[in-house]
Amino acid sequence: MNNNHDEITWIAHLYVEDARSNAIFNRVERKDLPQAPSQPLAINRNENSIELTWNIQSIDILDYLIEYYEVNLNNKNLEWERFYTKTKNSQQIINNLKSDSIYQFQIRSRNSYGYGLPSILSDLIETNINQQLNNQFIYLYQPIDIQETSITIKWNILQNNYLIKQFFIYIINKKDNTERIETITNSITKYTINNLQPNTDYSIHLNTIDHSSNTIFIRTLESIPLSSPINVIVQLISTTSISIQWNSPLDNETNGQILGYKVNCLSSNETNSIRLINISSDAKGLLIKNLIENMEYCISITARTRIGYGPYSPPICVTMSKKKINKIQMKFFFVIFFR
Repeated sequence: MNNNHDEITWIAHLYVEDARSNAIFNRVERKDLPQAPSQPLAINRNENSIELTWNIQSIDILDYLIEYYEVNLNNKNLEWERFYTKTKNSQQIINNLKSDSIYQFQIRSRNSYGYGLPSILSDLIETNINQQLNNQFIYLYQPIDIQETSITIKWNILQNNYLIKQFFIYIINKKDNTERIETITNSITKYTINNLQPNTDYSIHLNTIDHSSNTIFIRTLESIPLSSPINVIVQLISTTSISIQWNSPLDNETNGQILGYKVNCLSSNETNSIRLINISSDAKGLLIKNLIENMEYCISITARTRIGYGPYSPPICVTMSKKKINKIQMKFFFVIFFR
């Protein structure tokens, strides 16, 4: 509910069991609750619905609570609506919205202990104007299928018995502001656009010689990273420990938000190999200890988005020996000395 200062408050009821009962009470700590999801983003919108996506690093999520309200400057009392998802998928369509209206959303995730803190509020997201009411000649619907590198669009000719022999589809990549045009030379009303970039915003409209359709805005789905982490450096610290440093894949090859890394430190003996998973996306290095002296290890790193892991970096192999460490120390000495 809301008070006069536009602050959100919650009302709760506490029921106390008879102390003589066999009920068992567990205290829930903040650390037990799931982390807040990332800021929700709109990947699709039309007149009466908005499709949201978000990221979450916790792995024990059961479902989500989506809270939203209509931004109405004439009404200072915000009326929050709540939508409870039925799955742990971090993508959801919110229906029954008003056309030509502005909304904001926040997400709470739930695990077996309860709901965690909310995400930060989304940007202002506006539903489309009901273009079909404007007697437009060509009406372009929202995509009927969105994938990582393709979308399928559908349109309608609003004047009966009018034959169009040629359409031009204008596809504008909002990331690098490039445009491409595809031509249709038959009377179809559905078409699949291929060779798009994952996790990228596009604007699309149709043109004929005399007419133009409305414009729709979409974002393709995320995919796995196209490339591996870069600038990987492996250094021997001792005969049983190494230091590893790296940088994220190039921005135009992440295909989404990087959520974590996996590091393989493999030896010829599988029992002595080490695989480290779910390394934080904020990490750019780590120290691996308790390795076997005089054994060779090959290190490679991969990054993941919400969809999965991308390719591994080329392996860097090191032998855990004193001679190798002495060579590194001698090289370091000469660099300092001759400077």
